[in-house]
Amino acid sequence: MVEDCASWCARIAREPGVREAVTFQAIVVPPIGEAAFLRRRRNGFHRARFDLAMLIETDSVERAEALRASAPFRALETDVRENAGHVYVVTASNAKRIGTVDHTRDGVFLFNYFYADSPAQNLAALEQTASWYQQETGLDNASVLMPTHADRSEYTLIDHCRWDRLSDVLPSLIFKRSFRDFVLARFDASDAAPMPILYKLATAAFASA
Repeated sequence: MVEDCASWCARIAREPGVREAVTFQAIVVPPIGEAAFLRRRRNGFHRARFDLAMLIETDSVERAEALRASAPFRALETDVRENAGHVYVVTASNAKRIGTVDHTRDGVFLFNYFYADSPAQNLAALEQTASWYQQETGLDNASVLMPTHADRSEYTLIDHCRWDRLSDVLPSLIFKRSFRDFVLARFDASDAAPMPILYKLATAAFASA
């Protein structure tokens, strides 16, 4: 299935309006434990555990919607659903950005899926905790994806960023007390449940200039 998605990305990246198409394979789900909000809403949403992710950037939301409705994408989605336990497809726009996420070279890529009652509070908590990631992990890039149709999305926001090595980020998420006392506490106070997954680059294809 990874190979099928990679091949599809290579083809779709040549389509007009597609800036890049990237496939990721999960390498680790950080053991950060369950936030209080997760415990309170035990059966209210699907916990993100995606071992494969695809990110397709287009020049407009309208282009992304058209691509999602196209026959080639629907065929790929059907194939993936036949081989996957759970599939999440969303069209989103960039709500906030620290810096461009570099997909031209391998590294450790975070997709942090959030579930929250209030997208505004969720976004505010992300903004408030961004400085911790910059200071404690050297983060210099990030893109916050906000679903175009919030009422149809399983998750409120998806935070996406990259580090060079696993050692740049994972120890901070596991061992630094400030991650629990500040970052997770801030999310919990905002009723926002983070579900981070770290990925490696499976493939990247870029539209020709």
